[in-house]
Amino acid sequence: LFLQVNSFQYLQLDDVMRILFICLTLIFGLSSLWFASQTWGIGYDPDSIIYEDVAENWLAGYGIARFDFESGDRYPMTNFPPLYPLILAVLSQIVGTVANAARLLNTALWGGLWLMVYAWSYRGLRVDKIAWCFATLLMFNLMILQVFGTSWSEPLFMMLGFSGLWFILDYYQTWRWRYLIVASVLFACAILTRYAGVAFVMTTGIILLTASSRSWRERIQSLAVLGMISGLPLSIWLLRNVSVRGDVANRDVGFTLLGLPQLESTIQTFGNWLIPIPEPIATIASLMLIGILLFWTIFQARKHQLSTTIESQILRWWIVIYTVFIVASFSFIDPRIPFNYRILLPAYVGIIMLIGRYVASQQSQIIQALRDSPSTATIYTNNNFLFHYLTDSPAHTLPPANDTNFEDWLEQLPDDDVIQIVYFDLLSQRGWESTEQIESLLPLTVINPSDVVTVYQLERPNE
Repeated sequence: LFLQVNSFQYLQLDDVMRILFICLTLIFGLSSLWFASQTWGIGYDPDSIIYEDVAENWLAGYGIARFDFESGDRYPMTNFPPLYPLILAVLSQIVGTVANAARLLNTALWGGLWLMVYAWSYRGLRVDKIAWCFATLLMFNLMILQVFGTSWSEPLFMMLGFSGLWFILDYYQTWRWRYLIVASVLFACAILTRYAGVAFVMTTGIILLTASSRSWRERIQSLAVLGMISGLPLSIWLLRNVSVRGDVANRDVGFTLLGLPQLESTIQTFGNWLIPIPEPIATIASLMLIGILLFWTIFQARKHQLSTTIESQILRWWIVIYTVFIVASFSFIDPRIPFNYRILLPAYVGIIMLIGRYVASQQSQIIQALRDSPSTATIYTNNNFLFHYLTDSPAHTLPPANDTNFEDWLEQLPDDDVIQIVYFDLLSQRGWESTEQIESLLPLTVINPSDVVTVYQLERPNE
């Protein structure tokens, strides 16, 4: 009972420290973004001006309309979805101006997306350090801060869409309709923020369609609910556009072939995300790092069967489908789409979530394997400090590899003890260099192998 009470106290303390660290990170990030947008103002580009113009026209009683800067007339907006400017209009009644509304909304959304990235890496794995590192790596990036410091719809779009995918995870694991309904409403709002929200619905549709644990009837029912709820607001909006202006979204259908400018801007964008220096060498180095991380993740995912997890499937499908949607939009509808950090950001967020989740999964498996060691076993390790850090348990230290007579060492061990050896590959100590080395020096049976730590049981002739 005493041990159980102590374990509960340690767990509570860990949770308190984790929450405290999250709060401090959010306070620092939110304060920095708020201070920057207050000092230099919220950022603008032509799209930002349209959003705020529509918000002011709606407040003035002209409906969802744009101002024609040449004629001075107003006309119904059809080329952008309406949700972001409408939210700005409502918030402006509380904070005074549309610009302040954009600052407040995007600053709050920065904190929300930080928590979302953290939660995707933490969910089911409970490795808070890895989750914190990847969320912070993503959200404290200068290009990310630029997006959230500008009056753009992308922050709202990502928060709505990834929140919807979060509820789809709950639906997939419990098959309770309320989760699917909430997710569908969030997707509908994401579509009314940016038409690319359709990619969230397509991602979910594939996941639900391939849910082999459910009958085909249940899958079709889920797809019907998803399509009806998420698609109804868009249908109403498009019908409104046709009735007031005679076009669906003020887009000309045609075909434009992707070219070198799009490839060049994509490469430069991905390169600048990690190393924001506009130099070819920095771009190449950053791309190589992202590529290595991705290929390593895919290789290890196949090796450890990570592809079976629903979280990873959703993220991979999202990255692919969103990328295809952007390419198709450029090729057939709007060849003016720039392949810059603003457009590619939702895919980049998915990439960081995917890599972060894999790293957390590996860490979680290692820690769980160590904690699941039989309590009657005597543990020896080549790094007892790291072992204690991961498990909160003590362990004996293996003798040095280079100057030890292991036959004598084995004879000195108690005959009636079950002995396990935890060997750390990456942070080994005392002259240990590889698993091949320890397996050649000692009679061992592998219990739990991995790329970072291997758990052995020591076999002795007299056993």
